[in-house]
Formats: sequence, C-alpha cells, structure tokens
Amino acid sequence: MDATLLVGELRWACDSYEKMQAVADEQADDRMKFIRKMHLNRLLPETKQVFEKSYGSLRERSQNDPQRTDEIAQVIQAAQKTTQKVVKLIWETHSPIGRRRNRSARNKKTRMRIDEKLQSANDDVRQLVMSQFPLVPLTDIRKPIFELLANQSYDPRTARNDKLLSVIQDNRAQQRPTLIVLVGVRKRDASHFSRIVGSSSPKLPSEIPIHESVQSQLARFGVLQLTTGEFTTLTDDLNQKPIEQTSWKKKPIFVLLDRFGKRVAIVMHGRTGYQLVEPESSKLWRTRKTVAQPLADAMLIARSIR
Repeated sequence: MDATLLVGELRWACDSYEKMQAVADEQADDRMKFIRKMHLNRLLPETKQVFEKSYGSLRERSQNDPQRTDEIAQVIQAAQKTTQKVVKLIWETHSPIGRRRNRSARNKKTRMRIDEKLQSANDDVRQLVMSQFPLVPLTDIRKPIFELLANQSYDPRTARNDKLLSVIQDNRAQQRPTLIVLVGVRKRDASHFSRIVGSSSPKLPSEIPIHESVQSQLARFGVLQLTTGEFTTLTDDLNQKPIEQTSWKKKPIFVLLDRFGKRVAIVMHGRTGYQLVEPESSKLWRTRKTVAQPLADAMLIARSIR
C-alpha cells in the first residue's frame, strides 16, 4: 500500500468512527450497525455478492456479542477465499480472449483499470473482517487503558471541571490567590467545591493544618478541594504543564496559584516529611516533619506581588 492510499484509508477510518461516536452510548446496537454499513459500503459489488452467495448473509452483530477467537478466524478465512474468487472473476471479466488479448495487455488504461480492481478486491479482506468485528470505540476502552497505564483512577470530564475553571477565572478577576488541596476520590467533599474563606461559617478541608501561620492567611485565599484527576484536567484547561515529580516517593498535596492563576508553589509529601517546591526557582527548601511551615511559606509566595 502506497503512502497516498494509506493516508486515505486512515482518514476514512477516522471520519467514519467519529460519526459513529455521535450516536449516543445507550444506542450501542445502532452504532455497530452504522459502522458495519460503512465498512460494507467500501466493498466492491462483486465481493459482497460472492461472500453472501458462498457464506450466507453477513450476520448482524450487537455491541455485546462475544468475539470468539475461532469465529474471528473463520471470518478471516472466508474473507480471504472470497477475495481469491473475486480476483479470478475480475480477470475473467476484464481480460479479453483471442487476438484482442495482446492489444488489450498493451493498453495502459485497461491495465490500470484492472490493477485498481484487483487492489480493491485485496483491500476488501480488511473491510469484510472489520464489518463483522469493528474497532472498539475509544469511549469503551479509555477508562481501563488509562487506569492500567497511569495506575490511578480515571475521572471523566464533567460539568464540575468547567466550574473549576470558572472559579479560577473569578479568583483571578478579584486578584485573589488560590489554594488547591489535593485529595483522593473518596475523601472529596462536595461542600468543599469552592470555599472562599471569609464567607459565613466557612467549612475548610480537614487537610489544612490548624496553625496560626496558616490560618492567619486563609482569608485572602480561594480554597479548592480536588482529586488528582480533576487537578490534571484543570491544569490542562489552564494551559499549564503537569507537575514534574523527581521522585515517586513524593506526591503533591497542596498547590498554590497566585492572583494571576499562575502556579507558583507546591507542597510535596514524602517518607521523610513535607517540602516546599517552587516550579520556577532553583531554591531548595528544607524538608519539615510537619506540613504547617511549608504550607505557610507557600501561601506567602502566592500572596506576594510579582
């Protein structure tokens, strides 16, 4: 397959499967029928005719049909035999006999037409197999693949992600820095969505230490409690780089954004304690046994005018 043909096939596949994704998830059978029809429409008329005549009508498959290994092998074998018959049929149909054979063989247009038909017939093997066993939609496999490769839970984008971005934008409009508290999925409290200290009876995440150096600054911050997945999405929405971890033994627990929404400080937690990290500074902060001092220093950095 030459490069032009390959690009064309890839473009067709992307366009077809994007159209399939437009069909709602609850209409899984309709999605499969749609993509099956797309593959069948790519077949030569001779291919579909030979296949149905020799091996019966192409069976309707639903999204939940198990794909047995032996069944896939049978379909591949049937598709290959079909192609062989179609190639033979093309030669018999388009190749003249008798004295016209030599003149036709020297006719470039005729040869090109036959070659294109033969190429299409060979390509039909893939289309026949894919019509019975289409590619798995990305929406069906992205969660298990992400969790396997990233070794963390998969958080699909929700309306909350859009709200989180708007909260940061509001903080920026009001010249207010943001304190982000990173927690596990099960520990997140919906009431901590955006707790602005200074409102009536604020309820703060329990992860924030009760220490004068921290509590005295909280009134100047907007506070968000996010899961790691939500923070990753927010980072992407803000067009910021992911947090680089120099060691898997340390993980971020507090992230500080200045009044412009820029990430200026991170408090990491590891086996030896808590450490403040400034993304754009070479300064090496001491590791502390408790989190209060690193967090207080990080808050001072976020409040400073830069």
